[in-house]
Amino acid sequence: MTGNREGAIGLCCLSAKKGSLARVGPFSLPMPVSAPKPCAECGVLVRDGTNRCAQHKREKWVQHVPYKRTSGRKLQRQRAELFDREPLCRVCAGKGFVVLACIRDHIKPLAEGGSDDDDNIQPLCLPCSDEKTAQESRRGRGRSKV
Repeated sequence: MTGNREGAIGLCCLSAKKGSLARVGPFSLPMPVSAPKPCAECGVLVRDGTNRCAQHKREKWVQHVPYKRTSGRKLQRQRAELFDREPLCRVCAGKGFVVLACIRDHIKPLAEGGSDDDDNIQPLCLPCSDEKTAQESRRGRGRSKV
């Protein structure tokens, strides 16, 4: 009985030509790469391995060429000039609070294509700087890398 069973399996897997395999049964269909997932926005099934349909794709994160960060004595001079010119936190001053600034902050971060020019620099207190940094970090995690 075992001989017949093995013979039957052998006949299913072999084609008319002796020794060549035939595409018989479920093995002839290609296997999917991954199971479809629902789109995070609308619930439509997505089959490309992501969780966003073509209508709700996120913008690609493009890492800008890093701007040369100022350091050393030049940075210390720029910090002193900034705090002499504008000693209060710009965000707190906008809200009507008087808080001394201690951080030289880039309005548009260098990692997002900002520059080290004076028009891209603002004085911030530590709490405002921490809040801005957390927002930038969340924004950076929200983008997908190229």
